[in-house]
Amino acid sequence: MNIHTKGFIVSALIYFFIGCSLGIVSVFVPTMMPLIRPVHLHLNLLGWVSMMIMGVSYFVIPVFIRKNPFSDKALTLHLILANVGIIGMSACFAIQNYDLLPVFAVIEVFSVYLFLFNIVATAIKGIPVESSPREWDFLTGEADKEVDRWASYFTQAATLYFVVACSLGAYISLSASGWSYLKVHFHLNLVGWVTLMIYGVAYHIFPRFSSRDVKNGALVGKHFILANLGIVLMTGALIYAEKGDNEFAAFYMLILAGLIEGISGAVFVYNILPAINSAKEIMGQASVRFARASLLYLVLGITLGILISIDGDLASKFRPVHSHLHVLGWITMMIYGVGLYIVPAFNGKKLHSRIIAELQFWIANVGLIGFLLLYPLTTLKGWAGVFAVFELLAALLFIYNMARTIFGPSTQK
Repeated sequence: MNIHTKGFIVSALIYFFIGCSLGIVSVFVPTMMPLIRPVHLHLNLLGWVSMMIMGVSYFVIPVFIRKNPFSDKALTLHLILANVGIIGMSACFAIQNYDLLPVFAVIEVFSVYLFLFNIVATAIKGIPVESSPREWDFLTGEADKEVDRWASYFTQAATLYFVVACSLGAYISLSASGWSYLKVHFHLNLVGWVTLMIYGVAYHIFPRFSSRDVKNGALVGKHFILANLGIVLMTGALIYAEKGDNEFAAFYMLILAGLIEGISGAVFVYNILPAINSAKEIMGQASVRFARASLLYLVLGITLGILISIDGDLASKFRPVHSHLHVLGWITMMIYGVGLYIVPAFNGKKLHSRIIAELQFWIANVGLIGFLLLYPLTTLKGWAGVFAVFELLAALLFIYNMARTIFGPSTQK
């Protein structure tokens, strides 16, 4: 594993621990929730999820294009700026200093532009690799070239949404009127950046790990169109809901966007599930279980999102459930599943403990299900906190397993 990938992954694990810990505090001390919520949200989405995605990208993109990174200095600068931006923004939210917030938001946006530059420059000007290192072998298997092409389109579109979403975030921090675009900012990050990136990476890697193609290769291109149509329509609907003068039109635009995203998610599950099911021998049982669970939470999250858009009364009660289904269910479970296999592979090592991974799977899912079932019930929120502690324990088990794998003694895969 190169030093930059390691730096991003380690940073992601640290932010994940802090973000989960703050989530526990907000559950047990509800009066602190307004203060903690923006810190918790940014640490989990920008710190945990985005830093993990970028770290993985800096490893896998050179593998797929067979080129070395364009500039190690630019990668180092990105790592530094991304951490400065996340830490600075989180601190500003925590102490409610909204004068300094735009400074760190701009730094974070610049780091995202640098990520885009590094990826494009590597593709265009990176030095071709003559002899690939052993750690690349697990990603260089044969795969459907047409599926790979569309998978690359997913990751490219995801990166562009990330640039747009973070730029919008900087605008929100700079302008009082910008806060009306907060939902757009959140959905572009969650659905545009993270979800499309997972779609693309999954289409790249699971067929290679399982030696089994997706269910229907021709559907991948249609999935790409549906996913982007849903994101664009949802963005327009959210903007119109805030700025437009026709509540009826905004209402049905949101429902239509949700239905299209729902169909997109269903196509993905149908198409990728056979490859995931066949990857058990290579990836291990825990990895495949996490990936399957992730798909289930994706379907549940999209379904609840559609119901919320139809019935506004459900929004205040179930919006936290909807967001946690996506962030802790769909996204984090997929990171767990993929991470348990690829992080050791990046290092040319075995996973430190498959037993810990199995234990983590059950603790993570019991914790999430219990938390989401009880959290909307005001009288049982204390018990929801108990299940939230399970989620923190699952995160700690993953962090420990990854740390022992990354920094432990070298082993042959």
